[in-house]
Amino acid sequence: MPLQFPGGYTPNWPNNPPPPIKFPPEPPGPPGDGPPNPQQDPPEEGTPHNNNPLNRNTPRSSNQSPYQQCSNAEREWFECKKQLLNKEAKIEIRKPEPFTGTDTRKWKDYVSECLTMFQAKSTTYTLERNQVLFAASWLKDNALRHWTALLWNNPDHPALHQWRAYIKEFTSIFGPHNTARDAEIALVKLKMFDNNRFSNFLV
Repeated sequence: MPLQFPGGYTPNWPNNPPPPIKFPPEPPGPPGDGPPNPQQDPPEEGTPHNNNPLNRNTPRSSNQSPYQQCSNAEREWFECKKQLLNKEAKIEIRKPEPFTGTDTRKWKDYVSECLTMFQAKSTTYTLERNQVLFAASWLKDNALRHWTALLWNNPDHPALHQWRAYIKEFTSIFGPHNTARDAEIALVKLKMFDNNRFSNFLV
């Protein structure tokens, strides 16, 4: 007995092949399922299709440290800066004398010593905020009380964050107000005794 197919079809290969079998369509899978289609699915940020080494939109993993999440270019920059900081840490620079604010003539020396430190360790004190904090750490007595008052009463004051504003603020209060008059007084006090040398009076 020959095989019976739906629709009365009788097989007779190869002259009369059977009709193709139709399968129901598969249900759609979740978004992103299946192989990527370059024409429809643009490459995600951080994939090999994105050749930007400084791409900051690279997907982050919660199991990685911040250093491990950085790109190669960022890691090279961190390593370079780390080496510079280590070298600067070995440089011996004279620290400023604590400035109390009682003697205005010492203000210029105090600022000059701070600037020398910034020049010698330019990587450490690149940011103005770090410069201000370093200088403020050597304040005492009246000058320190004024700094503390700014911190408590006006934390957004520019003198707490910007170097020029810091110099302007503290010079107006603790710096010399009349440099010409101070120079005249210093000249009047100059007197050479028998046991002195001329080199003691050179400035």
